[in-house]
Amino acid sequence: MMLITISLVLSLFQQSLASTAFCQNKDYESGALGDFPSQLYNAAPFHPVQLNYALPPAKCPSNDDIDGYFFLSPGSIDTLQEDTSIINADGTLVGSIPGLFMGMHKYNGTNHIATWTGTHEPVNNAYGSGYITLLDDTYSMVANFTTVNLGVGADIHEVEITSSSTAIMVAYLPRRTDLQAYGGPMNGYLADSIVQEVDIATGRLSFSWNALEHVDPSESYAAFGSTGNGSVEYPWDYFHINSVQKQPDGNYLISSRHCQAVYLIDPSGTIIWRMGGKKSDFVFPQGLEFSWQHHARIHNRSTLSLFNNGASEWQEDLPFAQGLLLKFDYSNTNKEVSAINARNPFSPSHRCSGDPSNS
Repeated sequence: MMLITISLVLSLFQQSLASTAFCQNKDYESGALGDFPSQLYNAAPFHPVQLNYALPPAKCPSNDDIDGYFFLSPGSIDTLQEDTSIINADGTLVGSIPGLFMGMHKYNGTNHIATWTGTHEPVNNAYGSGYITLLDDTYSMVANFTTVNLGVGADIHEVEITSSSTAIMVAYLPRRTDLQAYGGPMNGYLADSIVQEVDIATGRLSFSWNALEHVDPSESYAAFGSTGNGSVEYPWDYFHINSVQKQPDGNYLISSRHCQAVYLIDPSGTIIWRMGGKKSDFVFPQGLEFSWQHHARIHNRSTLSLFNNGASEWQEDLPFAQGLLLKFDYSNTNKEVSAINARNPFSPSHRCSGDPSNS
């Protein structure tokens, strides 16, 4: 009985943390405060995440460098609160919004908050099926939308609102596929990654693309079984789409975490080029290759940024994740990629090469 009591007290202590941010708290970083340290309020049912400044501002926990608020959604089935927390720069809770935060977006000329509500993939929380809500500056709902004619809703990884008032969303659709060539069953299922562009006001579909039609599962670095057992409940997630960006010329940049590549797609769905992965159209200097990446974006047609995770749940390629800013030229015969900047988030002075003014 004493051991149970001590365990309960310790558990409560780990969740009842200070309402302001920590500053280089070693217990936080080591996991001694639990996997998901959270604040606890007695007068309200809010359990926002506890902040810890690994690289603290000068007046930590106050932060005069920040003008505004943090919008945070932990997005894990193990956290106490999955809704969006609005937090002051010093770590104190200001408010809470239902749903997961999906960024600030321009819609009809004004700023809106996008949130996602839905159900998560049940095994490891890797993706979801739901809908997107847009809130105006009074936190009133002005739009509510999802994917069209798929049988599954919008995923949690991406939404982009265009100047034409369309929404670009992604989805994960279980498809029955012969997986024997990849170590799975003949009548198995994989999770096909879908991109759709939908008019927010009317629901009209203007673009749809699916990975399986264009990218063979042999391009995947996630072996069968590592991300799904091939059942309809837990299909093999061979592609894992996690970002989409529509280009000014109408093409789409798509990031595949499990193929470790980004793809430029034309409006007909044809792949224009691959960067990274097993069939890359670009040449990378040794040591510059990225893996298991997120949030790929093109800037000014010749610069690409992404978050290089450098690791998956079962493999570590780098000792730390990093932000990459890459220069590329597809029209060049050599099609070489070079580094403008590469940053380890815990070593802000680190740069790979290129112009040091680029950060």
